[in-house]
Amino acid sequence: MNQESLQECIARRLENLQRHNTSPDLQALAIAVAATDIVRFFNDWVWTYDPRLTSPFVPMVLFPRQAEFLHWIEEREAQEEDGIAEKSRDMGLTWLCAGFLTHHWLFREGFKGSIGSRKLQLVDTLGDPDSIIEKIRLILRYLPKWMYPAGWDPKTCDNFCKLINPANGSTITGEAGDEIGRGGRSSIYIVDEAAFLARPQKVEAALSANTKCRIYVSTPNGNGNPFAKKRASGKVAVFTMHWKDDPRKNAWQIVRQVDEEVIGSGPGGSSPPAQIPDGCIIRYPWYEAEKERLRDPVTVAQELDIDYTASVEGIAIPAKWVQAAVNLHKRITLPQSQYAVAGLDVADGGGCESVLTIRRGAVVVDIHSRNDGGTTDTANWALDLSQSAGVSVLNYDCIGVGAGIAGTYEARSRSEDLKLSAVAINVGVPATETMWPDGKTAREKFVNLKAELWWTARTRFEKTYEFVEAGVEHPIDELISIPDDPRLISQLSNVLHFKTETGKVQIETKQQLSRRGVASPDFAESFMLTLAQGEVTTRVARPTILVARTR
Repeated sequence: MNQESLQECIARRLENLQRHNTSPDLQALAIAVAATDIVRFFNDWVWTYDPRLTSPFVPMVLFPRQAEFLHWIEEREAQEEDGIAEKSRDMGLTWLCAGFLTHHWLFREGFKGSIGSRKLQLVDTLGDPDSIIEKIRLILRYLPKWMYPAGWDPKTCDNFCKLINPANGSTITGEAGDEIGRGGRSSIYIVDEAAFLARPQKVEAALSANTKCRIYVSTPNGNGNPFAKKRASGKVAVFTMHWKDDPRKNAWQIVRQVDEEVIGSGPGGSSPPAQIPDGCIIRYPWYEAEKERLRDPVTVAQELDIDYTASVEGIAIPAKWVQAAVNLHKRITLPQSQYAVAGLDVADGGGCESVLTIRRGAVVVDIHSRNDGGTTDTANWALDLSQSAGVSVLNYDCIGVGAGIAGTYEARSRSEDLKLSAVAINVGVPATETMWPDGKTAREKFVNLKAELWWTARTRFEKTYEFVEAGVEHPIDELISIPDDPRLISQLSNVLHFKTETGKVQIETKQQLSRRGVASPDFAESFMLTLAQGEVTTRVARPTILVARTR
């Protein structure tokens, strides 16, 4: 908010406080409303601290994504499940977590909220609002006195790393480092800066017996730590707070590239147009200023753009390219072919999932997964889903456990009139004779078909990024739009590529990924299979099962 609106907000808060201070009935009503509506609690009563402002103590007025985060935590606790909250820096998530704990401490009998971080001074340092429990003290200090619990006495109720509510028996405790999770059971445990813990395995072991709801909050710190692995697993609920969600930062401009002239703009909280004039790009002044201030592409990518692979060399598809493709079809009109292509990656055990991805032209329209059942069940599951979706071609990986798929499809084709063609794909065979823009064939450029498919995908994502972020013109059907699926998003930018001695591109194998501690990229591999064998442009009169020969 600007200075004028900030002053107006402060005036409204003070007026509201004065009105309630003279009316016990209004006080009782305010407490009842705050107890049942955590967003109202923040917007009506919570103050925060920002030393960058002339008046550093200011009302905390939530923007929409912050309110969604509070409801998301409430849902995780109600369902007794864990959650990952990934964020750009300076998005207020630590304040939100502090306010969440304060709210429950005030209004829920017997609540025990715990919070931990990598260092004890980050958890509780008296007088330092950078520490988490001091943030809670500040929130309490600015609450009206009639909202305090009966019997509250800071001398006995406010201790180092522990706050006690004498009226309802609720507590908030803080821990750090290897001691996280050692302080007994909790209703909910929030781990701040979770990607930066020195010994996260020890913390995991302790937390496993501590609570049924663990919330891990952090900016990324590479992709080899448990935080990143949980984020990519698809087994933990994920909440993303990107800087573009913050109306203080997402004001935009339309800039003409040839002369850098600004020809249009919009305030924070508004959305830039889906279509912009040729030769123009969308720029965000706050982001450009931060890039200039930080002067380190890795820091920018990791702490602003939420890129887990920022410091990893050799990523096949950079994370920022992948992000540009997320739900692109909701922002611009992309061609969705009448004919759909599906890719089936069959699980080979070890906690992996069988994944079916369906793509229509430039848009991935659906992703399905399962982690139970044998090969026959998986084959029938994928075939039934594909036929229901109107898929024309189903490409499946025929290596390893996938080899059993062909027999099931051949049997189905003899007993019923199938509405699609199934094609066995061996990604280990040599690349195709497709000619690339540099004048080389795919066979000359890539070690095998797998590398060719990954590079085909890489090219689509690169063009999409150039189109979205830099206004570079590309044929619209050469772009790609993917769903906001955290498993696919993370896996696409987790895989490395190498060059052989002969200069051919090779994609990291599953064994190499495992040695880096990265799980099998089942969702990414399923997507790659939708790119195999090219597009189908005609529907055959009597669809048959086609089993490709492997070499």
